[in-house]
Amino acid sequence: MSKSEQVSYKNHIVNLMDEASRERTLEVEAIIKEREIGEKKKAIEIAKSMLNDGLDIEKVALYSGLSIDEVKEVSRKGV
Repeated sequence: MSKSEQVSYKNHIVNLMDEASRERTLEVEAIIKEREIGEKKKAIEIAKSMLNDGLDIEKVALYSGLSIDEVKEVSRKGV
């Protein structure tokens, strides 16, 4: 291969590696987002149970990890 072909080839390989890295980053970000959504759903279910048991909003927020506003929203939507 000529020098220019070698440079072109190396650039092509670097571009392929960069693209693979970007794709992997997107996959990891999607997995993290799915976990966050799952954790939020679980916290909401816990909050619903706690509200059903008559705990006050502040305690539900403290133990569920939800904000007071989020707990109020769960309460408004019905438990």
